[in-house]
Amino acid sequence: MAAAAVDSAMEVVPALAEEAAPEVAGLSCLVNLPGEVLEYILCCGSLTAADIGRVSSTCRRLRELCQSSGKVWKEQFRVRWPSLMKHYSPTDYVNWLEEYKVRQKAGLEARKIVASFSKRFFSEHVPCNGFSDIENLEGPEIFFEDELVCILNMEGRKALTWKYYAKKILYYLRQQKILNNLKAFLQQPDDYESYLEGAVYIDQYCNPLSDISLKDIQAQIDSIVELVCKTLRGINSRHPSLAFKAGESSMIMEIELQSQVLDAMNYVLYDQLKFKGNRMDYYNALNLYMHQVLIRRTGIPISMSLLYLTIARQLGVPLEPVNFPSHFLLRWCQGAEGATLDIFDYIYIDAFGKGKQLTVKECEYLIGQHVTAALYGVVNVKKVLQRMVGNLLSLGKREGIDQSYQLLRDSLDLYLAMYPDQVQLLLLQARLYFHLGIWPEKVLDILQHIQTLDPGQHGAVGYLVQHTLEHIERKKEEVGVEVKLRSDEKHRDVCYSIGLIMKHKRYGYNCVIYGWDPTCMMGHEWIRNMNVHSLPHGHHQPFYNVLVEDGSCRYAAQVSSDQIEQLHRRFKQLSGDQPTIRKENFNNVPDLELNPIRSKIVRAFFDNRNLRKGPSGLADEINFEDFLTIMSYFRPIDTTMDEEQVELSRKEKLRFLFHMYDSDSDGRITLEEYRNVVEELLSGNPHIEKESARSIADGAMMEAASVCMGQMEPDQVYEGITFEDFLKIWQGIDIETKMHVRFLNMETMALCH
Repeated sequence: MAAAAVDSAMEVVPALAEEAAPEVAGLSCLVNLPGEVLEYILCCGSLTAADIGRVSSTCRRLRELCQSSGKVWKEQFRVRWPSLMKHYSPTDYVNWLEEYKVRQKAGLEARKIVASFSKRFFSEHVPCNGFSDIENLEGPEIFFEDELVCILNMEGRKALTWKYYAKKILYYLRQQKILNNLKAFLQQPDDYESYLEGAVYIDQYCNPLSDISLKDIQAQIDSIVELVCKTLRGINSRHPSLAFKAGESSMIMEIELQSQVLDAMNYVLYDQLKFKGNRMDYYNALNLYMHQVLIRRTGIPISMSLLYLTIARQLGVPLEPVNFPSHFLLRWCQGAEGATLDIFDYIYIDAFGKGKQLTVKECEYLIGQHVTAALYGVVNVKKVLQRMVGNLLSLGKREGIDQSYQLLRDSLDLYLAMYPDQVQLLLLQARLYFHLGIWPEKVLDILQHIQTLDPGQHGAVGYLVQHTLEHIERKKEEVGVEVKLRSDEKHRDVCYSIGLIMKHKRYGYNCVIYGWDPTCMMGHEWIRNMNVHSLPHGHHQPFYNVLVEDGSCRYAAQVSSDQIEQLHRRFKQLSGDQPTIRKENFNNVPDLELNPIRSKIVRAFFDNRNLRKGPSGLADEINFEDFLTIMSYFRPIDTTMDEEQVELSRKEKLRFLFHMYDSDSDGRITLEEYRNVVEELLSGNPHIEKESARSIADGAMMEAASVCMGQMEPDQVYEGITFEDFLKIWQGIDIETKMHVRFLNMETMALCH
């Protein structure tokens, strides 16, 4: 290898090679070459660190050259760990040989710890103190992180166990570092207003395995600013913003000049780059991550506003954030500097709505309600971040039943980093960890903190403390893992064995089985929260512990593949062999053609409430997973269900029916909505006129009011049927005989009409 490097160098310096050839033959000519040429040879890229070590052991000159030259070992460092070079400045003095040694040692230590995790924690979640070995390692943290990334990037499907634990460790390390950075950021004085920096910390914490940096995001925003300047130059070639340099914080005071900047921004962002508010997929966490907003060019009001605000301020327009209810806005001052201003001296900018400029009245029209003047005020960085994290917290609570609650856990961490004494959120965090069966010691610490803050929470705290201590004691008493055999007659229903690589038929994820139970062994609360009762056979079927390709662990029901396949065949028939069903696919279903409430039945299949995707709105299309979610409402009551599960199943069926009546998703069936349903139901009967149908609806609503409200005062108005009222009305009625989906023609499903 060294000889090949010499030959390569000789091509570059032929004159030197011709002079040296008569005197020395072979590799002995190396020591006679100038130092610069030797450095070039040793940095050619073909030599490894081991080769450099061997070369340096041949003679004193080469040894001194290898050790004294920063170029040789810098090149070795760069080739071996290229991603680390961004952490070094060209002006820094670095002993690259020592740096190489430290990085190599850190890598060996990191691999040693990763290997130990599979032996120590193969049967349990990694405890809080499980990461202490990593925290106590000596050396730069970036070296350990880089080694973990190297493990994750190993080719193909090799070292999967190492990759699994490397991912967990990297997740933990980065989140701890980001959380510390966020806490330091929040300690900055109030006049330190880097909204973008705070938003990036939130982005990084929720996506610790992604390569997200403020520098990269700022560079992308700078490129947008350049496009705005190009457009602005066409509007006003002498505009002062064109002279601003990167990093300057100058502001333009003339309203006309500010208006020119905003016009240029609106053109570039919304017309040229096609940024837009994400109305179709509003409740998606990606809408709140700044790096995703820039990639997907869409977001929700608060993320779009922060992008708009950052660009405007870089160009000298002093916009301010307004924590407006239901719709985050920016405000633009129109009053004279130093004058006393009120809310009418501002124009309000809707970055979600393509930069539309609004008056106070138009702001109220935007959300459909009158608000006080205080809600038009400017908010500081911490309040903006609180709202962003609050949105993530709401989305985390909505996570699907088969999720790991990672978003909820992350958003709770962030919120409590800003407001560590929020008792209700601390209690939610303790309950979440308790529910997931992880970190019991941390649960006790949280509960102790809650008790100190609010002694009135003694009841809830006492319950959790008792059960957490029991959990800890059970773990201490565990002597070994019980061996279960599929060959055992009592386990004959268990179809799959440990080690099989599977694909979930409903959720589509790939996983490997690492354990199973003949029936669901989770607690009653978990079974209820996970909606297990809606599955065929409920919790009376095998459940599997699976390790998913994203690194999460899940507990999945077996479910009969025949039932899933039969439903999938019907799904394919309805969709025309397409991956999704749209409303028009129901046009060719014969049993629906004559149904007077056909439109409401079809609408129910696309209602976000029934799909468990949001509190309102309709989906444009549904996939097979959505289809199964809808079909779960029609699952018959299983004889193996206990009383509580039967009641929960009945409640879900009634909720589905309630949504069909409650067309405006306000949580109440009004008289007008009920009239519409009755008129549609009776529309096919030529003997019943519209007025008669309305009278029937009015009478039914009066009866509902008497059932739910009792004796009403003469001036008392019944505003409509709530879901609680709906349950009272249906009390004692056998819902199983009233609900079926005949038009689906499924033998395995209960018919529901």
